[in-house]
Amino acid sequence: VAAINAGADLILMPLNTAETHRILAAAITSGEISRERAEEAATRVVALQYWHKRIAGLTPIPADVSVRAQVAAEELVRTGH
Repeated sequence: VAAINAGADLILMPLNTAETHRILAAAITSGEISRERAEEAATRVVALQYWHKRIAGLTPIPADVSVRAQVAAEELVRTGH
């Protein structure tokens, strides 16, 4: 609730999505998060999804993307960065 009221539009990787949804819905119902703020956040998230869909269609995903990700992860572990 504090993150949304502070300007975050999206809660990334909550531990319990169902509970997070319940908490946010209750906060909107009670007025702790204003309906306007919730709509503003939702509008920006949906706009980002549309933008991402458009951009993703312009950039093909390499066939070896999984291999590249594994190599990058191993490099991070190896170098400690």
